[in-house]
Amino acid sequence: LEPLGSSLATPALAVAGLLSWVYLLWFLLGFSHTGHLVVMIWTILTSDMVRFAFLTVIFIMGFSLAFFIATTTPQERCLTVFMSQMFDCFHMMTSGFDKEAGKQGDSMVSGLLLSYTIIATILLLNILIAMMGDTYNRVSGMAIQQWRLERARIITSIEQELSFSDREKNKYWMEIQGRRFLQMEQVASEWARS
Repeated sequence: LEPLGSSLATPALAVAGLLSWVYLLWFLLGFSHTGHLVVMIWTILTSDMVRFAFLTVIFIMGFSLAFFIATTTPQERCLTVFMSQMFDCFHMMTSGFDKEAGKQGDSMVSGLLLSYTIIATILLLNILIAMMGDTYNRVSGMAIQQWRLERARIITSIEQELSFSDREKNKYWMEIQGRRFLQMEQVASEWARS
């Protein structure tokens, strides 16, 4: 992108660098010590974080509108100021708020800050922690089965990429009475019949 004079080269490289490290999680699925943790992270990101994001957006939008109306004059109100107020609400939820800003406003702004702190910071983040703990307990209960399923998916994915001749040449299974078994080490095929 850079030779074409695009200003997207640096952001594209940053995203590619991040995604390349995230791609390493796929390789960690095959190991028993890390596979269930990767499954847990994926479950938390796709279920808990999505539900939490929907709930948080509602509170951020509501409080942003309240702060927007309480702190701006009708002449100053526009979309960019509202978007700035939304960013400030998100920043307050994650990092706290400026104490001086609360002192300069009236009692309504102070009341909004107090209620936002209680609802967003304390209540919502504790709900997120509880949801993640519940997901951890649920996934840990079936971690070995989930890990085996993910490992089987990896083996199937690798097997589908091989040509038929490569699969026959490099068998990682053995067939006994028409059924396939994963071969862990070379053994005599007559051991089960004695």
